[in-house]
Amino acid sequence: MKRADSKRPGFSLLEAIVATGIFVGATAVLGQLIQLGLLSARSARLATIGQLRCESKMEECVARIESWESATSAVPFVDDPRWQWTAVADQTEVPGMVRLTILVEHTDEEDAPDFEVRLSRWVPAPPAEGSEDASEGDAAPITIREMLGLGPAEEPKK
Repeated sequence: MKRADSKRPGFSLLEAIVATGIFVGATAVLGQLIQLGLLSARSARLATIGQLRCESKMEECVARIESWESATSAVPFVDDPRWQWTAVADQTEVPGMVRLTILVEHTDEEDAPDFEVRLSRWVPAPPAEGSEDASEGDAAPITIREMLGLGPAEEPKK
């Protein structure tokens, strides 16, 4: 009887172990990449929604649809209470103007803020209670020269 040839086709044990190790390593790396992609997609989604909510709330405050004086503490949005907004009005060096900052925050399941968007804009200050400007509808428009403190524009010479 002839002995079987020791050079038969197939994988050796060492080759099978190396191939399995490469497969497991590649699977682990792909799993981490998928997880990173999902976290990035969530962050991008929250950034887009937060920016849109912040811009919308700013426009509502500027148009005096929403009162920013009453939003000094977190006010939840009606459609999704996980989103909250806060308004802060700071005095500026220009009379009649305030810097309005809107902060929109998203809270996770543990009620801890996990994302925020902040937007600031200079707006005309609301008229003081009881002042004669309070009885008028809107304040008179402020020119850019007045904002910069340059005074009224000079009349053109003829």
